[in-house]
Amino acid sequence: MDRRLSFAASSVLWLLPILGGGIVLLYLLKMRRRDLKVPATFLWPAMTYEIRANALFQRLRFNWLMVLQLLILTALVVGLAQPQCRREGLTGEVTVIVLDASASMKATDVQPSRFAVAQSEAQALINSKKPADRMAVVLAGPVPRVAYSLGNDAAALRRAVNSAEGTDAESDIGEAMRLAGAIAGKIAGARIILISDGVFPEVTNFGAGKAKVEFRSMGTRQSNVAIQALGVDQGYVYFGVKNYGLDAQKASLTLYADGKVLNAFNFSVGGGKTYGKTLLAPKQAEVIEAKLDVADDLAADNYAVCLAGGAAQIKALLVSPGNLFLERALSLDPRLVLDKSPSLPTSARDGAYDLVVFDGVPEQPVQAKAILSFGKARPGKIVRNPALVEARGEGSFADVDLGGGFAAEAVSYQPKPGETTFIQSGNLPLVVGSKGKIPSLYVAIDPLKSDLPLQPAFPVLVGTALDWLFPAGRLSGVLAADSGRTLSLEAEGLDELTILSPQGKQRLEATNGRFVLRRLAEVGTYTLQYPTPRKLYVQLRSENESNIKPRDSVTLGSAPVSQLSSIWSLADLWPYFAGLALLILAFEWWLFARKS
Repeated sequence: MDRRLSFAASSVLWLLPILGGGIVLLYLLKMRRRDLKVPATFLWPAMTYEIRANALFQRLRFNWLMVLQLLILTALVVGLAQPQCRREGLTGEVTVIVLDASASMKATDVQPSRFAVAQSEAQALINSKKPADRMAVVLAGPVPRVAYSLGNDAAALRRAVNSAEGTDAESDIGEAMRLAGAIAGKIAGARIILISDGVFPEVTNFGAGKAKVEFRSMGTRQSNVAIQALGVDQGYVYFGVKNYGLDAQKASLTLYADGKVLNAFNFSVGGGKTYGKTLLAPKQAEVIEAKLDVADDLAADNYAVCLAGGAAQIKALLVSPGNLFLERALSLDPRLVLDKSPSLPTSARDGAYDLVVFDGVPEQPVQAKAILSFGKARPGKIVRNPALVEARGEGSFADVDLGGGFAAEAVSYQPKPGETTFIQSGNLPLVVGSKGKIPSLYVAIDPLKSDLPLQPAFPVLVGTALDWLFPAGRLSGVLAADSGRTLSLEAEGLDELTILSPQGKQRLEATNGRFVLRRLAEVGTYTLQYPTPRKLYVQLRSENESNIKPRDSVTLGSAPVSQLSSIWSLADLWPYFAGLALLILAFEWWLFARKS
């Protein structure tokens, strides 16, 4: 425990020699007395002593009262200087613990894992809090959440930390820190303590407000080998394995096609190096899996999967200046592998993507299987504040109801011959589709200039649009997704969906005609109990999470935050000095009364 002493108001200590000197001077000064004639001095011996003791600048004689007064003064002045002592643990009114639950925190370079050690660290902080101190716990997973809101119930805090679980996915540390800032940012002296290995991108959009941010780093080394790439292209299967550690590693990788062994490879890969192979893909295979056997510290990235043939996923490109709402709505569909770009790349013109989405960016000619566009992607007169009361879909879009929403503007687009209007508001077409050479669907509302992304109808609209553009793949027998994603599946008339996952059996109720899967937190195989069971393969494919090297500092907002070897705080000592002064004062009173 660190016991270094410091003073919050050290300037007050200058009073000690000044006032102390004043007390000593009082014992040196000569008292002014009234002359009194007496017959003899032997009757007043004590008076003779007092006259000698108070002669000006006589030799200072030892006096217990003076010593006690100096001690009282010393205790009072030191107390006013606000002495503080560093100690491990917490002291203060408000503390928010942000617990990183990302895949890299499952690394076993510290036993039993980084996440388990982080939980123990959080428990130690809870145990060190004072009864009146308030704390909160934020769990930083793929979707961050407040595990325990601000309070002082130590038992509930411990349960919140103990019940937290790690994931095989990337964590949204930025959103977790913003949650913590919303809790503590307006409270002076509050602390936000991030317990993490620092394996995440820089967090730029964050401000701690009045709170102080501290970082506690987990982990000791970076020994990890991961499957970096797996895919099928033009009849060939390829894979790549990368060693993120410093030392060479021996490993073996087995490829499976629809559950059957395709091939196996034994190899050694140097530190920071990559090993890869390409081989013929079996015909009619739908699912290619790779399993890596290696003695490293992270198991989640030793598995990968890709879909081929009729089960292949839809490769999509979102051309947008930035629209997080639309990006998330598109990502709900398990068939999509989504890329983003602010402008149309040359590869999209040459047919590299199955679907191109234009978000407020003028449509351009592309070689793709389908086009989806929004807002000013097509020309037309701008209509301000269009009424959306009667904006209910027809035909394939019968489950989409935009009524009751608000839009600041919409494009008055005139459908061309062969195009069908699925949703309109009065005479204003809102959703128009065409089954031409390249199927296309146009939504006349800009999502960022409306409250549409906040409506339950928005993900339903996007999901229905994808089903309409890709009808052949709407009920593929197998699905694949990255861990941490939220997926949306058409309910097909079912009210409940049973999911057999690595975590166990789960039941999910339908919402607005769709099932929304929010808990894909572990790598492995999920079975969805539709009328016909479907397999969902979940994998971790993340450069950030696989590079498990612990970070000494992280960037949160605009400032780097260095790690602390231990969480410490300043304990106020002035009450002890004040109490000491009172005790000495009581003793001085007793001594003075006894001498009198």
